[in-house]
Amino acid sequence: MLIRFIVSNFLSFYEDQELSLFPSKVRLHKDHVFETNSTKTNILKSAMIYGANSSGKSNLLKAIKFAQNIIVSGSKSKQYINVPIFKLTNKKSIESKFIFEFLINNNCYEYGFGIKDGIISREWLKKTLKYNEKMIFHRVIKNGKSDFLTRPKFRSTRFRVIFDVSSIEIRNNQLLLNLLNSKREDVIESIYRDVYYWFSNKLKVIFPNSKNLGINIDLMRNVGLKDFYKRYLDIFDTGIDGIDFHEYDLDDENVRIPKPIKIDVENELESEDKVFSISSRQNENYCIKRKGNKLIAYKLKAIHKFGIEKGHKEFDFYEESDGTNRIFDLLPMLYGLINSDNVVLIDEIDRSLHALIPSKMYEVFFRLTKYKKSQFITTTHDLSLLDLTKFRRDEIWFIKKNRNLQSNLYSLEEFKERYDKELKKAYLSGRYGAIPILSQIYRED
Repeated sequence: MLIRFIVSNFLSFYEDQELSLFPSKVRLHKDHVFETNSTKTNILKSAMIYGANSSGKSNLLKAIKFAQNIIVSGSKSKQYINVPIFKLTNKKSIESKFIFEFLINNNCYEYGFGIKDGIISREWLKKTLKYNEKMIFHRVIKNGKSDFLTRPKFRSTRFRVIFDVSSIEIRNNQLLLNLLNSKREDVIESIYRDVYYWFSNKLKVIFPNSKNLGINIDLMRNVGLKDFYKRYLDIFDTGIDGIDFHEYDLDDENVRIPKPIKIDVENELESEDKVFSISSRQNENYCIKRKGNKLIAYKLKAIHKFGIEKGHKEFDFYEESDGTNRIFDLLPMLYGLINSDNVVLIDEIDRSLHALIPSKMYEVFFRLTKYKKSQFITTTHDLSLLDLTKFRRDEIWFIKKNRNLQSNLYSLEEFKERYDKELKKAYLSGRYGAIPILSQIYRED
C-alpha cells in the first residue's frame, strides 16, 4: 500500500509536493481506512485529486510512472537520464527527487532517489518503524563515483558478496534496486526482491489511452475473468450481455491487422503453445495462435441480446461507444483491486464516462475490498464525487498552480469543512481554489 509520495523538479512540480494517504481524525467512513495494527499508521484506501486543466493532476501520475520505469526497467548504458524538469526558473542543476513510502508484508519502508544532471545523485532504502527509522542503505554519487554512507547488514556471506560486487559494477545512471534485481532471485536478500516486486507488480498507473494488451489472453484462459466482465458490463449498464471470441483465419478480411504485423506474428508463432495479443487503434482485440498448420485470430466480440425473440448479435468493439470501451479498459483494474492487493492510480477516471459510473466504481471497490490492502487513487473533474456522505475530507485533494506556475498539492482536510457542507457549490465558487480562472468575453459593437 502507498502511504505517501513526494516529488520535486518534475514537469510542473518545483518544490517538494506530497500526496499523503495518512488518515486524519475523521470519524466517518471508517471502512475507507485499512487498519495496519502492527505498523506506525493506518492507511487510506482511496484519494481523488481535483484541479483545473493544466494544473498538474496528470503530471503527478506521470511522476509516479516515470519513477516506476526507472526502478523497474532501468536506463541504457552510457545514456543520461532524461528527466522532464521544471523549466520556468533560471536556476541550473537542480535535483529531481522521488520518494515513496509504502507498506509491504506488514512493514513500512521508504525508498527514494534523486537525479541531477542526468545521473543518479542519491538513492536510499529505510524501514520506517513506529517510533523511529532504520536506514538499510544510503548511496550517494560524488565526483562521478558511487559511495555508500550506510551499507546494509547481511544474514549470509553470499548476500554480502553479491551486494559488494553490485556496488562496484553499478553505473551512475542506474539504481541499485534495479541492478540487484537483474541477478538470480536466490542470490539477493528478500527485502530487495519484495520492494522491487511492489514497484513492478503492485503499483499500476493508468492513463486515458492506456491499453491492457495481456487482457485478451487472460480472457481466453480465465473463465472467472470472463464472468467478471459479463457481470460488471451489465452493472455499468453498457447493454452488453457477454463477451466471446470469434474464430477467423489470420488472412480473413475481418481481421483488420496490418500485413507487416501479420508477417511478424507468423514468424514468431512457431508452436501451438505461444499466444500473441494485439489491440488495434479501432478498439479491436485479438489473440493469435497456431492451430495445426494455420494461424487463427480470435477476435473479441461484444454480445447483445435483442427483442422479444430473445436473440443475440455479436458486435465489434469499434461499434461500441467510447464510454463502453473505456469501461472495458478499466475492468482489469477493478478485477485486480478486488482479487489482489494492488495500488491503482487512474488519470481522468471520468473520461468518456457518465457521472454515475466513477461513483459506482468506488462503491464496488469499497464494498469488495474491505479487508484487502488495495488502493484506488484517481484524478477527476467529476463533481459527483465531491460529497462527504460518500467520502472523507482527507480523501479529497486539490492541485493548483501558484504565481510562479508551480503546481501545489493540498487536501480538503486543511479547510475543516462540516460534514453537511455542500462541497460542489463551494468548489465551483472558488473556495478551495483548483478551478480555472476564466477571462470575461467582451462584445465589440
